[in-house]
Amino acid sequence: MRTQKEIKADLLAALNAVSDERLALLGFERREGSFTYTRILEDAEQDIVFAADCFPTYQPDEEMHLHTAMRLGMRSVTKAALELVAGNKSLLADAPEIIVSQPIEFTAPKEQHVRWFASGSDQMKARIREIVAFIEQWPAPLSLAS
Repeated sequence: MRTQKEIKADLLAALNAVSDERLALLGFERREGSFTYTRILEDAEQDIVFAADCFPTYQPDEEMHLHTAMRLGMRSVTKAALELVAGNKSLLADAPEIIVSQPIEFTAPKEQHVRWFASGSDQMKARIREIVAFIEQWPAPLSLAS
């Protein structure tokens, strides 16, 4: 059985091989060794986070479950929220810069929600291709760089 460290290393390699170039076309960048793609817009910051649950007990035949999430932060909203709570970040879950954080499949109608499981490098790359294709279908301004 492979280790969690090996699986995460394969995930990084798969992101490099499959999604870096395609997400760069949408304006997203990923630092080396990171599972997060970031795009800075005029009034917002968007992140796509490729988190993984290794050896999920609810799907024992699979090595990993990709939990890809979309995060959105807006500086003007963060500033207003902090003013409303007199700067007390704990009242904003200690994350005032995050306005929305949810699994990307929640951007689709409920009947189209998908869970992405993979075992081995080839399946991992296939799931990432599916996720990127899903992201590429987002309507503007989510999928198109401003």
